[in-house]
Amino acid sequence: MNYLTPILITRVSDTDGNRKVQKFIKEHFNKLHWNIEEDTFVDETPFGKKNFNNIIVTKNIKANKRLVMAAHFDSKYFNPPNRFVGATDSAVPCAMLMDLASRLDSYLKDKDEVTLQIIFFDGEEAFRSWTSNDSLYGSRHLASKWEKTYLDIPEVKTKNVLSSIEVLVLLDLLGAKKPSFRSYFRTTSWLFAELANIENRLYTEEIFTIPEDMDNLNDVSYFDTSTLHNYQSHIEDDHVPFLRRGVSILHIISYPFPEVWHTIKDNLDAIDENTVFNLNTIFRIFAAEFLNIDPERERTKNKRAKLAKSTSAKNVIDMLSQSKFQMYKYLHHYIFKSFGLKGLKVFRDNNNYLLKVHQKNQNLFMANFHQSSFNIGEEVIPITTKLDINVASVLEFQPFKEWTLALSKEMLKVDKKELKIKKVEIQNVDYFGFKIGFVKFKVDAIFTETGKKRDNKIIKEHVVLTYQPRLPVPSLSFPEIPAGMLDGSGNFVGKASEEIKEETGIEINDQNIIDMTALAYDSENNELKGKEYRGVYPSPGGSDEFLRLCICIKEMNREDIEKLEGKLCGLRDHGESITVRLIELKNLWKIPDMKALSALTLYDALKRNGKISV
Repeated sequence: MNYLTPILITRVSDTDGNRKVQKFIKEHFNKLHWNIEEDTFVDETPFGKKNFNNIIVTKNIKANKRLVMAAHFDSKYFNPPNRFVGATDSAVPCAMLMDLASRLDSYLKDKDEVTLQIIFFDGEEAFRSWTSNDSLYGSRHLASKWEKTYLDIPEVKTKNVLSSIEVLVLLDLLGAKKPSFRSYFRTTSWLFAELANIENRLYTEEIFTIPEDMDNLNDVSYFDTSTLHNYQSHIEDDHVPFLRRGVSILHIISYPFPEVWHTIKDNLDAIDENTVFNLNTIFRIFAAEFLNIDPERERTKNKRAKLAKSTSAKNVIDMLSQSKFQMYKYLHHYIFKSFGLKGLKVFRDNNNYLLKVHQKNQNLFMANFHQSSFNIGEEVIPITTKLDINVASVLEFQPFKEWTLALSKEMLKVDKKELKIKKVEIQNVDYFGFKIGFVKFKVDAIFTETGKKRDNKIIKEHVVLTYQPRLPVPSLSFPEIPAGMLDGSGNFVGKASEEIKEETGIEINDQNIIDMTALAYDSENNELKGKEYRGVYPSPGGSDEFLRLCICIKEMNREDIEKLEGKLCGLRDHGESITVRLIELKNLWKIPDMKALSALTLYDALKRNGKISV
């Protein structure tokens, strides 16, 4: 137990035991020549002011991006003479991370763009009872500090330290037999699935063995993949201060908690060696895949040099064979050498090289980073982007999540032959601080002609509305007043006429259209009087986009009205599907279209002031 034993002591924050563990961790990483950062601070606790110290170790301090793996090294306070050593909580996770760094160290390079960073949090445990102030002392302080600390990298001077974190993998409550892990966040569900995939591969390769009292892999799997699309809640832990600042989180915590949780029985006897061995192996492969480590390339470098000098074909074949065997033998040293646990084995099979496993899957990691999906019924709709962002993080943005759910419900109301959603492309993401503020996206959809007839309705006083798919809302039949765009020269009236004809099929002469916003602008008490006239601004705090609201009063006979109601129009060649309907003017206020409500208000005001006569 090279790494575990020195940690398996009482180590409450600001005690001698805690400082001994700090010293042990720092000495280990000093020997590895990693960069060591200490985040020392004083905070108020129920027992008065206490000293805390987070330890952050980084292989390549100059790397732009980091895979961060973390655990807390403090133990919970128990009244004397009770001694709580917290084997699962979290001595074992800390020992795992130290072992991980030791095994991967020689394969992590100073020039790597993505490096491994490990955080050992102090003060995770509450001194009395868990509250927002009495818990997570270390993680709260470090997340706040890093939010205000900017990277010392010329090309990314505007980014803080948090923005360099690709994902924070937090380990907690590990080591007891039969743990069960859940996926808590959509943004990292693909990483959780990858952990489950690694575990499955290890059983398939017979590196892991299914116990005799178990029937299949589902009985022994640690990773509950049924939770991949069920994100109901998460557990309060050191990840929360980072999560609230927009960092992607993969939380690996046994749930239900181990039976020994927060009892003095959480000691060495609670640790299952086989479970620790399995988890060590899984996390090691996970990190190697994420960081794109290729042990074979480094291990065979000298072999290739010798082969280049060889002139004998037989010698070349013999050397290749030897290199292959030594490489495979090395692989199992790389995977299976645990931190002092017994029962290790070497699985030799020249036809199955587990070494290649991460190489087969590393491309999947980056592919998944730039794409995700959501479901409409049984159909999977891909979400893609050309931006350097994790698409899955957009799915965690609440407005976007609500949009996908609403669109799914809308799509279930229509025939699949009418509308086909091909994909969603994220075009831009604006951040408020380090949280998503706005998402701009494009929906690739195809509207097909159905030939369905609409029920005819004849009304006397009416307003012409168009009903068409507006996927950003999302609605497949959103009512709104006909709208057009300004042409390149700023000509509004003529362009509006063309668009109204396009959308409604109604031909309107330019002289029939009255610009109501211009009439309002000319009113005596207008605050903008004398300034350049553009129109009305729907959202002046966020955009300089303006609208002009117009009215066209036209008399139509009953026959023309009947032809108009339910008319399917729009540019079919361009995939537009627009239906014209009529509603009574007195009911226009019920329409959820901002343009319609604004036009109705302006129309009533202009009538009252004698600007429009009907």
